[in-house]
Amino acid sequence: MGPRRTDSDRRRRKRVTIAEAALSLAPLQCWDNSTRGLDSANAIDFCKSLRMSSDYFRVSSVVAIYQAPQAAYDVFDKVSVLYDGQQIFFGKTTTAKDYFVRMGWHCPEQQTVPDFLTSLSSASERRPTAGYESRVPNSAEEFAAVWRASPEYMALQEEISSFNQRHPINGPQREEFEQYRRSVKSKSV
Repeated sequence: MGPRRTDSDRRRRKRVTIAEAALSLAPLQCWDNSTRGLDSANAIDFCKSLRMSSDYFRVSSVVAIYQAPQAAYDVFDKVSVLYDGQQIFFGKTTTAKDYFVRMGWHCPEQQTVPDFLTSLSSASERRPTAGYESRVPNSAEEFAAVWRASPEYMALQEEISSFNQRHPINGPQREEFEQYRRSVKSKSV
């Protein structure tokens, strides 16, 4: 059995990993369950570090966090809610709760937004608002169908289309990025 890792060791390793990712100049970083083993305060600090890295180095970070504290959730711009592999929402973190509440789901006052969003994928945890019991979706497929028919989804598709027109794959910005990467890369690497 090896040495036991302390919270201090975990925090140090996470900071080193963030630094390595930032120095790689990767325009997209994916972090899966990266706050595992951290207490709430350190998980929030980790998310803030990712945010700072994203702001300064102009990268996008995709982060899967299980049992996210509200303060960590608030650091991010957008959230994707999945249910049995189906996307049932993708949009601003500030509008996700309202989207599901308008659909007919009840969010208890004391429940955090990330816990509410997580509860939606569990039939035993989610609760419809009184009077909406027969109108809310129940399966992952039903949630996904409601999402794809929503004005929010249509607006997202327009946003994606507009972005793709401004930044075409293999367009001039890609070549600029490649030239920059070549210029800062060490000749001996």
